[in-house]
Amino acid sequence: MSILSRIFVLFGLLCLGAVTAQAQEWNTDRPGRDIRDLDLSAPDFNLCRQACDSNSSCKAWTYVNPDVQGPKARCYLKSAVPDPVANNCCVSGVKANDTSDREDICRDYSVRAVQQNDENLRLRCNFTGAGWQSNRDQHFNWCMTASRADREREDRNRVTKLAECRSGGGGGGGGGGREDECRDYAEEAVTTAREARDLGCGFSGPRWSQRYGEHYSWCLSATREQVRAERTGRTADMRSCRGGNDGGGDRAETCRDYAEEAVSQIADARRRNCGFSGARWQGGYNVHYNWCMSARRGEREAESRARTDELRRCRSGDSEGDRAEACGDYSRQSMAQIREARRLGCGFTGARWQPSTTAHYEWCMTVRRADREAELRARERSLDRCRADAGGGGEEDAGCVDFANRAVRQSQRNRALRCGFEGQRWRPDFDTHYSWCQSAPQRARVREDARRDELLNLCAAKPDKAQECRRYANLSIEQQRTNLSQGCGFSGPRWHTSYEDHFVWCMDASGGKRLAEIAARVGALLACTR
Repeated sequence: MSILSRIFVLFGLLCLGAVTAQAQEWNTDRPGRDIRDLDLSAPDFNLCRQACDSNSSCKAWTYVNPDVQGPKARCYLKSAVPDPVANNCCVSGVKANDTSDREDICRDYSVRAVQQNDENLRLRCNFTGAGWQSNRDQHFNWCMTASRADREREDRNRVTKLAECRSGGGGGGGGGGREDECRDYAEEAVTTAREARDLGCGFSGPRWSQRYGEHYSWCLSATREQVRAERTGRTADMRSCRGGNDGGGDRAETCRDYAEEAVSQIADARRRNCGFSGARWQGGYNVHYNWCMSARRGEREAESRARTDELRRCRSGDSEGDRAEACGDYSRQSMAQIREARRLGCGFTGARWQPSTTAHYEWCMTVRRADREAELRARERSLDRCRADAGGGGEEDAGCVDFANRAVRQSQRNRALRCGFEGQRWRPDFDTHYSWCQSAPQRARVREDARRDELLNLCAAKPDKAQECRRYANLSIEQQRTNLSQGCGFSGPRWHTSYEDHFVWCMDASGGKRLAEIAARVGALLACTR
């Protein structure tokens, strides 16, 4: 895939994450490819956008301000998407590409349609036809080929008819006979399935569906013997589940085991200083036993699993499988401390001062996070004493050690927050920052440290927006690289490869401004590469 193609793919992904499905382009005209033009009843560009939405042939639109082509605002609907041209006469827009999220839309539509038909059957409205099906796939497949206006009209039609039926104004009624039997059967089946879900029985299959329409439709096509057999089977399954949840002697024994395990886990968490809080980690044996006796099986099993998982994370010290990465950082910091001890001639010996990256890494992989942090602190205290005894290279050296340690912590926070900052400033390497500090003036060190903190605080304040801006900055850099590789010669504040500058600008900009900025670069690159 070419660089330019990749930019368009990334631009599409960024647009999918935008807050609005369609962003208006201020002071932009899209001349040509007109299929219709009309005067608007009010000077509101949204009227033009809505006209495009309701026209299946429309791909883009341009709104022209009043008194430009006449006293009224004017709207042009486009059969394609012409290139944007800067012009303060107009506001333009591209019709939302429904296919990009059509599957999500149609999944929601089909679920809602089945629920509406369930209500149709429950209320005995007797509505029939393609719009009143219990088969979710049929609704989904229809939706995937229908226009937005058609599916909205179909949904409104069902809502209106159900409202009429509830008020007694439509639908007919009665039915009697087999239909009445199957309505009763479906209501009973749904009620039982929901009870099984609440008890955590874990049943699956058509028998345990919570959709009224599925049970009703099955009943209409089944014999009475089959219906009775299904009822009997469901009753037997529930008897077994209720027994596991509510059986007196069994429950008491189960809850004794539960309470003993809880008390043991709480004691373990306290010994390890895990810092857990909440009811799960408080109280003695009787508290957990009494809670268990009043809880459903699914609830107590979930609680036990949660306590076990939290305690395992505390023991390992790493919550997301990042132990290897953390131990890589630990071993690099350890080696930096050991090299400094050698430079100062401290004469430290033992496993703590062994000059082996592999040895420190392997030790780290077997201990808790608190243990490795304690080891780093102990090594640093020894270095402080050595510096004091030997003169330690003076205050300048001590200041650079602090600077480098702080820089490593900032780089680790950058990675944890997924801010995406890169380069020498963000390397998680003690030696890199220590060496830089040794040759930098004090003012530069303060500025560098403050800049890292400023960027991290900006990223941490709005984590969701930070992830959008990470994508924006990466795409902006791709566009600038295309500008350079193609020899386009574009320059100015929007054309550079500074990730941090793009990121900071984005964090202060609206979604519309971000898309407009990227679109402007896309337009310029298209013109250059033709």
